[in-house]
Amino acid sequence: RTYHEEGTEKGRDGNRVVVEIKDTGHGISKENLDKIFDPFFTTKDPGKGTGLGLSVSASILKSMNADIRVDSEEGKGTVIRVVFDSNSAK
Repeated sequence: RTYHEEGTEKGRDGNRVVVEIKDTGHGISKENLDKIFDPFFTTKDPGKGTGLGLSVSASILKSMNADIRVDSEEGKGTVIRVVFDSNSAK
């Protein structure tokens, strides 16, 4: 789902574009949620993942003046929001 917000957030005036991705999977534990953007963090078995995907994604978004936010509840799923400040593209 993609939508447009108007208002003030984190001290910025103006418009934002929000891309929201939701799932109804297992969710992410509170312990792991604090680590998901850390380079090389993975919950996969050795050799099954590098743990760089979210770290690299967050770095790219930061370079675009965008934020990525994750809310998750174990057993209920996860919501990822990518928030772009439309004023920074002007």
